[in-house]
Amino acid sequence: MNFWRLQCFVALAEEQHFGRAANRLFVSQPALSQQIKQFEDSLGVPLVTRHPRFELTETGKALYPEAIRILELVNETVRRISPDQGPPDGKLQLIYGRSVSAERTFQLIEGFRDEAPSVEISAQTLWTSAAMERLERGLADAAFVRLPLENPGSIKTIALGDDEQWVVFRNDHPLAELGSLRVEDLLEHPLIHWAREDAPGNFDEVLNQLSGGLQLLIGPPQPDQGHRLAAVSKGEGYALVHESTLAALPGCLVASRVAPTIVVSRWGLAWDAGATHDGARIARSLGEYLQRTQALQQDSVRDSKQ
Repeated sequence: MNFWRLQCFVALAEEQHFGRAANRLFVSQPALSQQIKQFEDSLGVPLVTRHPRFELTETGKALYPEAIRILELVNETVRRISPDQGPPDGKLQLIYGRSVSAERTFQLIEGFRDEAPSVEISAQTLWTSAAMERLERGLADAAFVRLPLENPGSIKTIALGDDEQWVVFRNDHPLAELGSLRVEDLLEHPLIHWAREDAPGNFDEVLNQLSGGLQLLIGPPQPDQGHRLAAVSKGEGYALVHESTLAALPGCLVASRVAPTIVVSRWGLAWDAGATHDGARIARSLGEYLQRTQALQQDSVRDSKQ
């Protein structure tokens, strides 16, 4: 039996909605739908009806409690034969990255809470450099940060995603008249960006992608996206924003890609691999959990393409 498909079915049965179940599992809705369809095909019976509204079939309703029992039995067996694989407990001091969307990181941590319910998590929000300093001083256990790190030392990271960057400028800016935007079009206009010291490795990687080796004109830094957009609204230049934020842009601003380059800003989890205290142990467990989650997502994508 494919345990991942069984987990997909349980999530769908509990959420009663493909979109919510996909979010819970950190997969796309089409990938989840494909997993359920393949599970149904392997069993030879339908488990859900999709139209005119979602509901479990009688077989699906009968399978749900048995699926819960199977998954609990597997987890209990793993804990019994390998105690080190049991759920961690203790306290985790976590830092959320100020530039990484809460919708992504919060869901990841909620998933970890389900796996490690005895862990007490305290959290704060900082920029990448400040988070790194706290990790290195042992004042935090794990942090969501922008990647890459400039000087990681004993800090281990796992990449979890990236945000495509779009150029934003006023709708009466000279760049707005261009049908297609190239990096050469940007060179005479100041980029309103954040301070490099906030996340130097990520700062360099993003601007290297954008510039393609050309010299960009960098304007005065602004501390966060709100202040950058306010400066751009005054006509002070252009800024970069995450694609996910485009729908919330003020009406006076327009956004464009820079052809042919796709500029992305990477993010992930960081923890001190050399630390040995309880919080560091839990941080490693969190990293391992996220790696497993990623592997399941990749398996789901591969299965959906077969």
